[in-house]
Amino acid sequence: TALHQLKLGEVVTHHVLEVVELTGWNFTACDLGHPFNDLLRHNNVGDVRGLVFVVDSTDADRLQQARDELHRLCKDKRLREAVLLVFANKQDVPTALYPRELEEKLGLNGRKFFGRPWHVQACCATNGDGLCEGLEWLQREEAARRRAAEEKARLEAEQRALEEEHARERRELA
Repeated sequence: TALHQLKLGEVVTHHVLEVVELTGWNFTACDLGHPFNDLLRHNNVGDVRGLVFVVDSTDADRLQQARDELHRLCKDKRLREAVLLVFANKQDVPTALYPRELEEKLGLNGRKFFGRPWHVQACCATNGDGLCEGLEWLQREEAARRRAAEEKARLEAEQRALEEEHARERRELA
């Protein structure tokens, strides 16, 4: 439902793979629920930079299952660079757990979760509340992470160049 609200601005309830554009940012999204729960095992997922995990905030009986699945996904080496956004869905229902409660139930603690930044965003997929805000956080966080990686690569290249120059100078003096 969240995926289709973003893509189409309406509620559709079947499982698909979609390309979504949000404020000039394109991303491919897929529903990992049944029958796609083996998608990561059977497909080349490519460069995954963001992971969006939607939790039904009203379904206390399935929170342990959601926690187990989230931990399994975050341990997957193909997803190790992915920033994590958790949508706390169905916040329009009075019995829904608050985002802070979901953080605890899902085992999200500290600034990093399996070495990645994370955020829990309250949302209501049927009317779209919170969806854009969550994805904007994901976009900002992923961009900051990409810039940091580029800066690190630039500094490492400068360091290598300096070391090569020093080695050349030592050879010339010898």
